[in-house]
This record gives sequence, structure tokens and C-alpha cells, in this order.
Amino acid sequence: MRDGDPTHTIANARCIKKTDKAILVDIEGTEMWFPSSHVSADSEVFDDEENAEGKLVVSEWIAKERGLI
Repeated sequence: MRDGDPTHTIANARCIKKTDKAILVDIEGTEMWFPSSHVSADSEVFDDEENAEGKLVVSEWIAKERGLI
């Protein structure tokens, strides 16, 4: 993501798996893949630790595409 891009924060997410290009998260019982390029470094679940829980900050565009807003 570029600085200044509109974002959307999901409060309760859990990292299930992370690859070099994407992250698989559980959001209220639903698993969703997000491209790493659409995940902000401000996310608490976007690190090297699987099963990390916390906020997920993604681009507003991808949040709309996934039906989150």
C-alpha cells in the first residue's frame, strides 16, 4: 500500500497463514486471503507469527471487494 491510500480496519482478525505474497486471516469465522500489497504495516496480524490476533488494516478497495464495507 502507498502512504495516503484510504484504509479500512478490521478489529478482530486472526492470522491463519502467511506467504510471501498474501495473508490468510479469520474474520469472525470466515477465512479470507488478502494480497500483502493491500495490507498495511500497521496491522497487528501482519507479522511472521501465525495465529497472531488483533487489528487488520487493509486498503479500502480490497475491503470493498471482500464485502467488508
